[in-house]
Amino acid sequence: MQWGALKTAVSAWANRNDLTAQIGTFLLLAEERIYSGDPANNIEPLRCAEMIVTASLTPVAGVLTMPAGYLELLRLRDAASRVVLTPVSEDKIGDIEGYGTGLPFRFAVRGGKIITAPGATSTSALEAVYYGKLTTPSADADENAIMARYPSIYLHALLIEAAGYLADDEMQARALRAYVSAMAGAQAADKRAEAGGLSALAIRSDTWGQV
Repeated sequence: MQWGALKTAVSAWANRNDLTAQIGTFLLLAEERIYSGDPANNIEPLRCAEMIVTASLTPVAGVLTMPAGYLELLRLRDAASRVVLTPVSEDKIGDIEGYGTGLPFRFAVRGGKIITAPGATSTSALEAVYYGKLTTPSADADENAIMARYPSIYLHALLIEAAGYLADDEMQARALRAYVSAMAGAQAADKRAEAGGLSALAIRSDTWGQV
């Protein structure tokens, strides 16, 4: 659903035509809820295939500065050797980060940066696979992948913020219930797609002992 259509839907569902000036703030807060979760209501942040980014990054003195929009690291490996780096604790990385040079084999997250160890040379590119934020819409024709596949997530997240602005507790409660359902459905669909539908297959042996 494009941004223009979402704005129209929010006004229609809220039965208000005076929200134009606030819709940008609603969007900012809605995306914060989508990407960071809602601990007060036990809602986990959205993590789905549409958010996965693969990037080639070069550490400087063993430190990777992640791109804007970075949320959560999935995998880090040496781009040339394809060796996957092992995550370790902050205490552990401190013991080995200054030890020698060459290709890293461990990493830890520190202050939003990725610390590799031992210290990698500046010419050693690493392949990072991570969850990242999608482009925030601005023009009416804008549509990111979450808006396209899961429009109800954006709609109800926006309505939660609109209801808060309007001090409409009943509307906010309805929007929150719908948002919880939309998020749960999206996460379940993503897990099912990741599994390739194998859970729906009946696996049996034939006369040759194959499956």
